[in-house]
Amino acid sequence: NADSPDMSNRPAAADLVTDHRPWGYFVVLEDGCDHKVKRIVVHPGRRLSLQRHQRRCEHWVVLRGSALVTLDDRVLPLEPGGTLDISAGQIHRIENTGDIDLEIIEVQRGDYCGEDDIERFEDDSAVLTRASGADPPLWLLLAPGRRRYESTVSGRRRASSRLPEFAHSPC
Repeated sequence: NADSPDMSNRPAAADLVTDHRPWGYFVVLEDGCDHKVKRIVVHPGRRLSLQRHQRRCEHWVVLRGSALVTLDDRVLPLEPGGTLDISAGQIHRIENTGDIDLEIIEVQRGDYCGEDDIERFEDDSAVLTRASGADPPLWLLLAPGRRRYESTVSGRRRASSRLPEFAHSPC
């Protein structure tokens, strides 16, 4: 049927990949050549790195919890039902200011939505690792273009390499 949505970009529930990070985790719900949809969970008191992307914009919807968002030089509160649009090139970060997990849906759109389209300005994970004396996670150690992420697929842990960089859309 020409009116029915293309379901080929949506992984089956058993195939969903959970990427764990020091601040929480995310699950990719849909991954297309010009978009990606994630469910992001940020634990209480944690925040993502201060970052920007060159090749994609993002739209966030808060499902649960309380957030404080840095967007360029502004700091904005977001509550459940709150939304935020982030343009390519804007510096941004989200922080969980509540005492329950913060859950958001992130919709990325652009000619490339790979995890390597990121420029970090501040990263609490690197500071926490240095202060504790613990070995940093692989994704902080490896050089750009070689970063690896620890993931859980169907209950099994694995490390996966970053996607290669593309001059244009990967499709």
